[in-house]
Amino acid sequence: MATVTELTAYKYSDNYRVESESEPVNVFGCEHNQAEADALARYLSSTKGIKVRVVKNGRAEVAEAKKYRPTPMRCPLRDEAFEAMGIYR
Repeated sequence: MATVTELTAYKYSDNYRVESESEPVNVFGCEHNQAEADALARYLSSTKGIKVRVVKNGRAEVAEAKKYRPTPMRCPLRDEAFEAMGIYR
């Protein structure tokens, strides 16, 4: 388990995080379910040319992060990505 602090809580703010594959690692956002995280990753990869991966956060990490960040970090392109990838909520 990773150590979650006030400064790193954004990375663990929901069950799945979408991050760049290359260094330095940039976290684009966190999602509650894998289908949404995968859709966001595909969108960033296909439209922005960014190599990204989806990482599953541990339950303990997510619980600890909620102490510092009760609202998950979302990608600003989230709604656009879901519409383009056919994810409807």
